[in-house]
Amino acid sequence: MYRIVIFFCAILLVVIELLFFEFNYIFIVVLCLICLRILCTKSICIVNICLIWCLGCITYIFNYYQCSKSREIKQELSVKNQHILVYADNIKVNGDLLTLTGRWLEGKQQICTYYYLKSKAEQNYFKKQINSDVYTVTGKIKGISPPTNENEFDYKKFCQSKKIYNGLTVKHISLENNKVPSKYKLLCELHDLRKSIICYLQLFPKYLRGYSTALIVGYRDDGFDDVNSSIKELGLLYLFSLSGMHVFYLVRILQKLAQILRITAETVDMWLIICLPIYMILAGSSSSIIRAVFMVWIPIFSRYFLSIKIDKLTSWSLTIIINLLYSPMILFTMGMQLSYLLTLVLILNEEENSIKIGIKMSGYSIPLMLWHTYQWNVLTTFLSICIIPIFEYIILPFTIIGVLLNVFSKISNTILFLISIFFEKLADSSLMITFGKPYLTVVILLLSLMICLEVSRRKNVIIYLQVLVYIFSYSQIHRNKDELVYFDIGQGDATLIREKNNNQVILVDTGGKVSFKHEKWRSRVSQTSGERVIVNYLLSKGINSIDKLYLTHQDADHVGNFPSISQKIKIKKILVPLGMEKLSSFNKRLNESNICNDKVVEPITDTSDFSKERIDILHPFVEGKGKNEDSIVLKYTMGRLIFLITGDLDQENEIKVIEKYPDLRCDILKVGHHGSKTSTADQFVKILKPQYAIISVGLNNRYGHPNIETLRTLNANGIPYLMTSDKGMIKVVNVSKDKFFMSTKYGKILIRK
Repeated sequence: MYRIVIFFCAILLVVIELLFFEFNYIFIVVLCLICLRILCTKSICIVNICLIWCLGCITYIFNYYQCSKSREIKQELSVKNQHILVYADNIKVNGDLLTLTGRWLEGKQQICTYYYLKSKAEQNYFKKQINSDVYTVTGKIKGISPPTNENEFDYKKFCQSKKIYNGLTVKHISLENNKVPSKYKLLCELHDLRKSIICYLQLFPKYLRGYSTALIVGYRDDGFDDVNSSIKELGLLYLFSLSGMHVFYLVRILQKLAQILRITAETVDMWLIICLPIYMILAGSSSSIIRAVFMVWIPIFSRYFLSIKIDKLTSWSLTIIINLLYSPMILFTMGMQLSYLLTLVLILNEEENSIKIGIKMSGYSIPLMLWHTYQWNVLTTFLSICIIPIFEYIILPFTIIGVLLNVFSKISNTILFLISIFFEKLADSSLMITFGKPYLTVVILLLSLMICLEVSRRKNVIIYLQVLVYIFSYSQIHRNKDELVYFDIGQGDATLIREKNNNQVILVDTGGKVSFKHEKWRSRVSQTSGERVIVNYLLSKGINSIDKLYLTHQDADHVGNFPSISQKIKIKKILVPLGMEKLSSFNKRLNESNICNDKVVEPITDTSDFSKERIDILHPFVEGKGKNEDSIVLKYTMGRLIFLITGDLDQENEIKVIEKYPDLRCDILKVGHHGSKTSTADQFVKILKPQYAIISVGLNNRYGHPNIETLRTLNANGIPYLMTSDKGMIKVVNVSKDKFFMSTKYGKILIRK
């Protein structure tokens, strides 16, 4: 009976946490079904235990939530001479950006620390740092901001899964050695050892290095990103979600060696009880490693100390309870979800052959993959059948052999190279389906149907239902009303026009970061805001191509993200102001992009004919050099609502536009040049008479945008304005012929025409 009770307790904890942190009515339905199943056991003991457990979980989670909220600093706080304990393996150097994840001793909590390195010598110091240390820092601390765009990666939730609630931007850091508190010395030694192992593994050839650091110490090697990307595109992320699989093999090898050496099982158990938690720290303590270690450790511990034999399902249940009680927010990470769900599938299907297990793992993983990544590869199901044997008999053995026996490192690297090439070739086969992000209800329904498939006799009916759900969900995602989206892209500009049923997808500018000339060592490698914000949003809506990309002018904050976006999203046509196509800066970006055909680029002026579309080009009038005064001015009509996008057009040319088009009116004006005083002339606003003004601007930007002069002009003309720095993404949707909704993260505004 205890086996059933513990399993029910684990599932109840999962659902209660989902309800508490991400309230949704579908979770209430799931909870009711679980409670009904518990009642069907007709065991008063089971019902009472589960009821008490639920009350205890609710109390615990509520207290955890209150405690985490109290630790989050709402207003920016200046701190001086604070001490941060940083483990050696938590030091990350990316160009001139130093990221230290450590313990804030005065604040008694984990914290992310960011520091801009002043010199190459300082960079080298931290790159070579192999010892944990306490740093004295001065700077500003604030809670981590949530995402401001729909379907943007939730960095705040990611940090919360690691029990981190605040970020510290450092102005000054002292490199003088401070004394490490005695209670942290053992942990420091273990993390120093992990850093040493990472440094050792970095000496191996590329592919052996990549797999060994990922599997043995849970470290992501930056030079291995191309392989990681291929694995992700093939929908095989659970390859590393199940990476704790090697823990089971290592334990088996040790137990067999012990038998050969005639060491007693009790002695081996005692050493495993001590060593497995140590290895968990050395392996990075990811959710998959925690799961793998505890699923091995709990049965050994119970057998050694309690003389109780625990089966795999009970071990799984206890492990997920321990993991979620320690860090509830880890439940929302894809790695945790895949790791525990697919391990449960393996446990419940031990007697099945590898083909059936592969198909089932694919069936369970696809809904979660679509929820998190919005895409699915046609090859995923096929690969799910053969990936476990490949992982079990090729990747793991050759990784371990290559690391332990230096003589075989080159052979192992070659074999792992061939496996990686196999993944890369399959990923390049263009069999990726951009499904979009399904509703949460659909994800739960698909997972429920997989469970029904396990127990139902009418398996064909269940399979037909699954296919229908996928088809219905796909059609719903790809059926949309007209919408116009102003992205919160920071100090930049990017606007998406998406016509009904994705008939035409138009992007106006891409955002980007203004880069200044700097020394080579300062260069950073990271995702652009175009990938994090624009690409994520497009993929979540089932869009993998842009029909037209308008680049209003040459400034990096309008076009800088164009190359990185083109690597993920196909761009059919690029329209630029006449003359900009000749600029070396533009052609350099074009060469960096995924566009090979120069015919894709079309220079335009206000004489360009788009009569069959709802777009009118009002500027430029003549050939220019892609400067602010040459910006494209775009008029878009959605139903009876008129939008105007002006790039960075200056006031002088704004006047010229209304002089040429005296009847020009608009309902929503995209304020030029991020609200700079060089744009938005009073006469221009008076003629246009917009209902609302949108200002795309970065929070606390160095330029002081929007300028007070611009805001005074808008206020004097009685025009309410919305800033992306304040409201986040701003979306306008055509609900009916004369009814529109303007939505932000704070709610909706009804616009009537």
